[in-house]
Amino acid sequence: MVKEVSQIAKIDNEFNGIRLNGDAVGEVMFTGKGAGKLPTASAVYGDILNIITNRKNRYEFRRKKVENVEPYWPYTSKWLLRIASEDKSTMLGNIFKVFSNYPVELMNTTSPDLLVVVEVGNEEILNRKIDELMDSPIVHSVKPLICLDEESL
Repeated sequence: MVKEVSQIAKIDNEFNGIRLNGDAVGEVMFTGKGAGKLPTASAVYGDILNIITNRKNRYEFRRKKVENVEPYWPYTSKWLLRIASEDKSTMLGNIFKVFSNYPVELMNTTSPDLLVVVEVGNEEILNRKIDELMDSPIVHSVKPLICLDEESL
């Protein structure tokens, strides 16, 4: 979970952010207005493919071996779900039903959205569960954020 006082918690709506930790620079964070989920996802995917295949149109990386890129985060992880719904109490029941075989923690917040932490086996499972939640007419959106370490909770 992201603490309310963290910089990541202040990112909202069409803005995106990423926090990185580099050997030479320490922790840095980049934020900015996004182009929307599909254009952004397409651009990120294209950039990663350019790097992996060593296309010379924008990047010059020399790799001696081919890297294996997983289509989904393959590890058991905790995920923060930010769920916009018109009926929170019914939505809570749906969440516990959909994630009945997984740990679920409801976050105490003043946010108009439901904030829930779930722990699932991998991102592919998470995406299937989010699709199940989205089948409900009372759900407006589900935004997943991975929690990689306990410090971010």
